[in-house]
Amino acid sequence: MDKKTVYLETSVVSYLANRPSRDLIVAAHQAVTREWWEGRRHDFTLFVSEPVLDEAGGGDPEAAAKRLASVNGIDQGGRAKHASVSDPAPSSHAFPPVNNATPQCVRNLRSGRP
Repeated sequence: MDKKTVYLETSVVSYLANRPSRDLIVAAHQAVTREWWEGRRHDFTLFVSEPVLDEAGGGDPEAAAKRLASVNGIDQGGRAKHASVSDPAPSSHAFPPVNNATPQCVRNLRSGRP
């Protein structure tokens, strides 16, 4: 079976490399991202775009080094096409279904509640 492809965006890189946040929503995003990274990333073919690498490499040099180290060795995916305003929005089927195992913070975000 072929693996599905995941293009990593900058927030994933940041959630992996940044120190734990005091903001509960950000801390939840960090925790979910780390769980996925440790337990599921090998189930997918991962790619990262050059603009994501550029953004991850900006800012504080020490933090930038940690962000870039987290994606070291991930394919740049042949310069993936970037979404534009004219691209259609993803369908609701593009996101995993919410179920009892979904953290409450994610359920709240998916429903539009803070």
